[in-house]
Amino acid sequence: MTAALSADPGSINLGEASQLTWGSTNASQCAGDGFDTGDATSGDAIVSPVETTTYSVTCDGEPGSDPATATATVMVLSDPNVSPSLDQAAFQASSETYLFGFNSIPNIPIKDAPNDADFTRMAILHDGSNYRLYAMQSGSNSIIYQFVFDPGATAYTYGLPGQLNQIDIVGVDTQPDADPGSIAMLHDGSSYRLYMRSLSDPGLLHQFVFNAGTNDYEYGFGGVSQVIVSGAPADADHNRWAMLHDGSIARFYLGQMGNLNTLYQFGLNAASGEFEYAFDSITPIDIVGTPTTSVTDDFIMLHDGGIYRFYYYAPIKAPPPPPPGDPDDLGQYMSSAYSCIQRQDANHFLFHGCFDWHSAVHGHWAVLRYGNVVGRTMEVENTIARLQSSALADERTFMNGSPNFEMPYGRAWFLALALEYERLVGDVQMAPMAADMAASLRTFLSSRTIDPLIREYQNHTWALAQLLRYYRARGDMDGVNWVVAQVDANYLVYDAGAALLLDQTRPDFFSLWGNWAMLLGLRDPNALVQWLAQQTITDAALEPIRDANSSHQLGINPSRAWGLWWAHAATGDARFEQAIAAHGQEMADTHQERQADYGAYGHWVPQFVMYASTQPVE
Repeated sequence: MTAALSADPGSINLGEASQLTWGSTNASQCAGDGFDTGDATSGDAIVSPVETTTYSVTCDGEPGSDPATATATVMVLSDPNVSPSLDQAAFQASSETYLFGFNSIPNIPIKDAPNDADFTRMAILHDGSNYRLYAMQSGSNSIIYQFVFDPGATAYTYGLPGQLNQIDIVGVDTQPDADPGSIAMLHDGSSYRLYMRSLSDPGLLHQFVFNAGTNDYEYGFGGVSQVIVSGAPADADHNRWAMLHDGSIARFYLGQMGNLNTLYQFGLNAASGEFEYAFDSITPIDIVGTPTTSVTDDFIMLHDGGIYRFYYYAPIKAPPPPPPGDPDDLGQYMSSAYSCIQRQDANHFLFHGCFDWHSAVHGHWAVLRYGNVVGRTMEVENTIARLQSSALADERTFMNGSPNFEMPYGRAWFLALALEYERLVGDVQMAPMAADMAASLRTFLSSRTIDPLIREYQNHTWALAQLLRYYRARGDMDGVNWVVAQVDANYLVYDAGAALLLDQTRPDFFSLWGNWAMLLGLRDPNALVQWLAQQTITDAALEPIRDANSSHQLGINPSRAWGLWWAHAATGDARFEQAIAAHGQEMADTHQERQADYGAYGHWVPQFVMYASTQPVE
């Protein structure tokens, strides 16, 4: 059984519509996510999303058969704050994984793209001289745009002198079985080749070869028009695929259904002329450290003569500016955190500074965050070395033997620390303990009724936000879907018990409103917009807290600020932007006044300020 879904056009301007077309084989009914199929096994639907949206269709067949799922993305082009880019991973031979940020430019901009470039249908290759990126023209099945990597700009750029900018695909209109909904390309040392999947047979590819005489890709040029893919595992996801040539052999890749972390690899057997699963291949291959910016419903790959590379499309939305102030402020906050993690305030193996375990964890996080935002200083390098010591394993043993300790607050902070470490360092040193913490948090939250109004260390919202970030980075769709289900059941309707104005009188370090806004922003900016529309937020409520009524309330402005950041990112409302600036100034002033007060302020609040001030990194 198969399912297929396409969007035409794949890119629209805000207010325009796209037609979704779905089909299936051997299915009895199909259901859409984000649109209504009426249970039909094929058909069309019109959608008009307000932002780039991925739709899916799931088809069921005979009892006992596995469902088939397909996805399609409609990209909204008109937002001038969205810039196309690629998140890049490279193959790490020692661990047989593709690791994001390893031996790579982590994020590569795409410049000067035509407005109708459809980045949901991309391909990439290296021809021995140049890295080349391709995107189909929106609404067309026979025109592709070519971008060439410009080392001077460190970007894939359209319209470079001496390059073909627009290339025709000849013969696709005469091949109704060829699916232009996604493409793959490679250069085998002599020829440029373009492939489309078969609509009727997931084990068949249609081949187009570049004819230098016409500057077109032509169906069947050179004699071979179809290539067989054989031996695919039963759980292979034929909607997520890519190809490359490594100088010795052409390779074909499929994702694993329901798992964004696994690739299946095929090699072209010259004797059979088929791409055969596991032929001359390492398989399966893991994908580690997927950024939260990545669109993961498809991927592209190449080999550049030395390194295998893997890419996700990343539409980067320019965030509102972080809270203003002296550029040295981040360094001051980092220095406070670095100083306190060295102390022996508590009897723990590694996280013994900063007065208590959770503050030591987010103290380490703050130093690594500084490394990701500003650069790897001596303090950052020393903190990395601390986390790479054997004391981390001792902490893991202790935490697993103390299931109620730091539940859920400190354990959620550990997930943030582990992800920050992986972004900066690129290895998975902290992954085993992070997996333990995530599992324990999910067990804890599953055993309780989720309550957005629980305050302070037991706050469910904070834990769910960190779990969502963690599961997305891991490509754990089961985990993502679990968190989303909790959010949809408990957070879509505003409760006045979390009113922003109540922060002024509560002696808390967490703003219920701020955490709620952050969680909904992570879930779906549209959900946050709808939640905000249920409230009346006065100018007085947007004012920062200037006279803390407790030591804990010294942290309320940062936790308000990160919620305000997400509110502004979702709505563009200038009132939120102004409130961010006011909170930023108040946080900077408070640091100057209170940084010497280690017990009430110095061991923890600077880390909160760092978190609020660097939300764009999230």
